[in-house]
Amino acid sequence: MSIFVPLYGELLQCPYERSHLIRPERMQVHLIKCERQHPHIKLEKCLFNYSHHIKPEEYQEHLRTCNDRILVESCLYTTEGEAAKPPPVQPPVEEYTPEQLAAGWGEENWDDMNEKPYDPAKYCRENKIIQKARLMTKSERREFYRQETIRHDMLAKKEMAEKEALEMAEKQAKEEAMALPKKQTKKRSPKKKN
Repeated sequence: MSIFVPLYGELLQCPYERSHLIRPERMQVHLIKCERQHPHIKLEKCLFNYSHHIKPEEYQEHLRTCNDRILVESCLYTTEGEAAKPPPVQPPVEEYTPEQLAAGWGEENWDDMNEKPYDPAKYCRENKIIQKARLMTKSERREFYRQETIRHDMLAKKEMAEKEALEMAEKQAKEEAMALPKKQTKKRSPKKKN
């Protein structure tokens, strides 16, 4: 049963619980949940539209008058002038590996990539990341912070060396550009008159 409610639009009434009013696009999801909540209510499901749950005594009448019946029958029967179409043939089922099944259809599978996984501990060791000593005794914390100071000093020296190497490379490139000889232009001699 369809009801129009201002500001909500068209709402459908749940066959299991009459007080439930649901938007048509959410009806199938709702019916699955509501059917679980009401196992004592036995309703038949329409062959043409699974979101039609009907009382058993009204089921045969519904099958004859269902609005979605035309969708199925238009595929089965032809009108004048149309050739009968054979039903579509399903392709043979291929065997898939569990990885392919996990990836789904048309999705990329990141498990197939041969990349090394991200190691956050390695990243923290190789970059200036401040780490905190956790769950350590006082002597372990002292040693940890001493090692961290050494690590940060080494990273600072490495960064300075890279910066100096870059500056030297830029300076050499400038010097080479300045050292290139300028193009010598030939003086044109005036044309001789005959």
